[in-house]
Amino acid sequence: MPGADVVGLFNQTGSGGISMIHDARLGHTVAVNIVSPYLAPGHIRVLGLLPDDAEQPAVVRRDGTREALIVTRNVYVIEMHVRPITQQPARIEWTRHGRSDGVDVRIPADVASGRPDGVPAGRPDWWD
Repeated sequence: MPGADVVGLFNQTGSGGISMIHDARLGHTVAVNIVSPYLAPGHIRVLGLLPDDAEQPAVVRRDGTREALIVTRNVYVIEMHVRPITQQPARIEWTRHGRSDGVDVRIPADVASGRPDGVPAGRPDWWD
C-alpha cells in the first residue's frame, strides 16, 4: 500500500507494518504477525519486501538452517512454527549484484520466550 514517503505491507486482517520508501527499496521492510485467525496454533507469519534484483532469498532460523523464500513481485510471506526456539526466524537474507544483504526478524520478547500477551480468549491453543 503506497503512501507519502512510506510503504505499508498488511495482511488480510489489517496487521502488518509501515516503512520508509528508502528502507523498502533496500529490502529492509519486514513485519511479523503473531495473532491472527488465519494462523495455525503456535505459528507466526513473516512478510516483507525484497529489493529489485534480489537473488537466493531465504529465511535463516536461529539454529542457522535456511529455507528458501517464494517471492512474487518483491513480496514474500512465510508461516513458521515458533517452537522450539531454535526454529524461530532470525534473519531474511539475499544476494544482490554479488553482495550478501539481509534484515533481522524482530519477534516480540513475549512471543520469543513464551505465550504472548494479548492472545484472544478464544485461542487457548495458540501456543500448542
